[in-house]
Amino acid sequence: MIPKNIIELAIEGGWKAKGILQIANWEKIVLDKTFWQALGKNLSWEEDLWNGKTKWQRNAYRFYDLILQQQSTESFWAELLQ
Repeated sequence: MIPKNIIELAIEGGWKAKGILQIANWEKIVLDKTFWQALGKNLSWEEDLWNGKTKWQRNAYRFYDLILQQQSTESFWAELLQ
């Protein structure tokens, strides 16, 4: 699940929701790279590369890893806002 304030930050960062702003569609949202890019823009993530990945890519992969391990994402989202 994605907290509402995270979605709002991505929209403020320029993300176009494309009609998928329903809670049941959170899977589509997190697979949309423009969601992560816009969120990173709003949170001022630098575009530096680390092991060939940008910060938005690293955070997306961290999120995907939590889902694959069936772990809570609550602390992940809280950490992003710090």
